[in-house]
Amino acid sequence: MRCSLAALLVLTAATGALAQNILFNPDFEDPAVLNTGQALVGVGEQKTFARDDSIPGYSDSIFGIQDWIHSWADVGFGEGSRDAGLARVDFGGSGESQYAFINNWDTRLSQVTSHGIAAGEVFNASIYVGARGANQGGRVQLWAGVPDYDNPDIFDASAVLLADLKVATGDWTDFTPDLVLDEGVWNLASLSVTIPDGSSAIGLPLTMSFLTSGGSWGALNFDAASLEVVPSAGTWALAAIAGFFVFRRAR
Repeated sequence: MRCSLAALLVLTAATGALAQNILFNPDFEDPAVLNTGQALVGVGEQKTFARDDSIPGYSDSIFGIQDWIHSWADVGFGEGSRDAGLARVDFGGSGESQYAFINNWDTRLSQVTSHGIAAGEVFNASIYVGARGANQGGRVQLWAGVPDYDNPDIFDASAVLLADLKVATGDWTDFTPDLVLDEGVWNLASLSVTIPDGSSAIGLPLTMSFLTSGGSWGALNFDAASLEVVPSAGTWALAAIAGFFVFRRAR
């Protein structure tokens, strides 16, 4: 019984450690990344990305979001800017808190984690999505691999799409959403995936990503992202063995 208890304690500790959110800046509250002449997002403000001080509105823009990757290729706004960024405008009761938004079509924000994927692992992810109005659509995804270096709106050819959750308002017609978004409020989008033996995803880094879809009317808001890793059964077995030997040494 004591050996089992020792193993259980180790298992409990492992569960607590691995069930934590592995994303950095998951709620987008960290200060924006700035270039010279740019300022942080103030209460009631919304700021898009810009990197070239010759672009109109550069001083009222930001350079990026800490720990999240985005593209600079923009058809509507020109190279070096993006109609996406950070907002502190009250939405659905958000008050003065900061959240991400994307107004460009087929544009994504991604975070590549330091976690290397192993067989048998389960990944649970979630993020709050807010539709500002009608006819809005997007996706929340998990990838094995990294975005393309030259254009992070697409993924490297070696990357594997692990999970794809389609979100949209009820009047959206381009695809059937997995989650229908109520307008003007935050909607929790959740997805989960298990890595099978022999998967080509094994060994690649785990990446969380979200994007708007072509034809979406206006910006989609995103906040409070979460990504948790549940270890494989083999990891639990090793933890149990470790617990047994911890108990034996203690005796």
